[in-house]
Amino acid sequence: MAALLADRVLNRPLLLDPSKAAVILDVLAGRIGVAGPDLSALPAEASRFRGSSRGADGAARPYNTAGGVAIISIVGSLVNRGAWIGAHSGLVSYESIAAQLRAAGAAPDVKAIVLDIDSGGGEAGGIAGLAAMVREVGARKKVVAVVNDTACSAAYWIASQAGSVVVSETSMVGSIGVLLLHMNRAEEMKKKAMELDLLEAMRGEVQRALDEGLPFDAFQKNWKSNPNLAEWWGKREMVDPVTGETELVQLGSPRRLRTIYNANIRSARAAGQWERIQRTKRAFPYLEYRTGPSENHRPHHLAKAGTILPVDSPFWDEWFPPNGWGCKCWVRQVTRAEAARRGVSVEPEVADTVVENQRTGEVRIVPQGIDPGWQRNPGQLRLDGMESFLAEKLDELPEAARQAALRDIATSWRVRRIMDGAPGRAPVGQLPAQIAAEAGPDDRMIWVNHDTFGHVVMDHDPKDAEFRKALMSLVANIDGATLAAVEERGDGLKTLRVLIPFNRYFHVAESARPGKAERPTALIVWFDDAMRVRSIMPSTERGFRKRASEQGNKIIDLDKS
Repeated sequence: MAALLADRVLNRPLLLDPSKAAVILDVLAGRIGVAGPDLSALPAEASRFRGSSRGADGAARPYNTAGGVAIISIVGSLVNRGAWIGAHSGLVSYESIAAQLRAAGAAPDVKAIVLDIDSGGGEAGGIAGLAAMVREVGARKKVVAVVNDTACSAAYWIASQAGSVVVSETSMVGSIGVLLLHMNRAEEMKKKAMELDLLEAMRGEVQRALDEGLPFDAFQKNWKSNPNLAEWWGKREMVDPVTGETELVQLGSPRRLRTIYNANIRSARAAGQWERIQRTKRAFPYLEYRTGPSENHRPHHLAKAGTILPVDSPFWDEWFPPNGWGCKCWVRQVTRAEAARRGVSVEPEVADTVVENQRTGEVRIVPQGIDPGWQRNPGQLRLDGMESFLAEKLDELPEAARQAALRDIATSWRVRRIMDGAPGRAPVGQLPAQIAAEAGPDDRMIWVNHDTFGHVVMDHDPKDAEFRKALMSLVANIDGATLAAVEERGDGLKTLRVLIPFNRYFHVAESARPGKAERPTALIVWFDDAMRVRSIMPSTERGFRKRASEQGNKIIDLDKS
């Protein structure tokens, strides 16, 4: 609503008394960054006239009537359009005033019209047409403008077109002038740009330390020599979020810089370790929680020491270290035999606790014993962020560039690592528009994860590099598909199967399969409701159609003309 009002008020000509402009700015203060005087709220009902909203015939009228006189209230700020918004909203539209004038002017039982005005004015657009209508109706019926208590600028323009104007000793009238309100946000945007530059410079130095494996001394030297980080050091005046007062506060310091360095290095190492754990969990399916070399351990961290649980236990979603500022806890990979010998721990019941920031009042719910902001597994967090970022960037590309990028990703090292057991998922293609339109998935992006490659029903060696490249190239070029089938599942979800003809590469192995009545000529790619590839298997067009018909699937014939 604030955005709508700002659009109606700022950067457009207003026939408005300056004091009324101050009231409007006060309403918007704190919502769009403008300030205004401390004024009390506007009254919800300004009119002192009373009457019936029904005519002599009992029919409803858009105005009140009393003794053959129609009473049209013009109370509040004036806007061009807005239908029947009125005094309760603080606005009245030229559109609604005109509708009431037309009705009153045409009503045979209305002998005169009173314009009950209490307005400081409003928008310039539309006022000339309304003023002309007041004159036109006044030529046929008596029109009296009663200023009750203000008629300024656009409101006075309306009043001036009546046959007579009635004012009290305390009424304020006149001043038809144009006012233009402009909000200058140059300093605000400059400050925000500086903050973004500072954050980007900070992120760049942290990433440089991670990429190059820099020790703290080198990291600190680079940080100090970066001109974009000059504002980070020393003191600066800032507004206290609790008191609202401006104070001179210490920003950067060597101690804080070391905290930044340690937190990012440990989180990055933990993320890399989590990826390695996922890749090797067949050999080491368990993890043991261990405390680090700190002299004093947090009680909750110490209580978890020696806990042995499966890699995929929900416990590690929150308790994979580090679990707080300065935390040096770590995990050790454990074989199935060792876990059986030492005993697998009972899944801990970890209660949540409410933590309130004493400076800002922000309240967060975190597992007991974990510092706020550290309650997510850094490896999972990095994968989620990387996948979201990648999908967002792909969506921004033109269609041709997006398809080319997806084909590159499909045969990249990232997908090869996922084939070998690495965690996460990768986008490898985009569903053709015709299939998407008829199948109705929420997202056209096609994803693969490690489970995908556990369900590739092919005779080829899954480790063969040429086979992998040919397989993913085929999926990435899904635009070559000829058929699709949509299965409506009982749980309200859908399963999509797409038939993609393959080249001679796959015939070599498939033709050697014993007992095959017909050599496959295409691959069926199965998708779940999240557009993740569930499985890949060979087929023929005839076999695909037959099975889809038997199961009552919706068959989509793709137009290749």
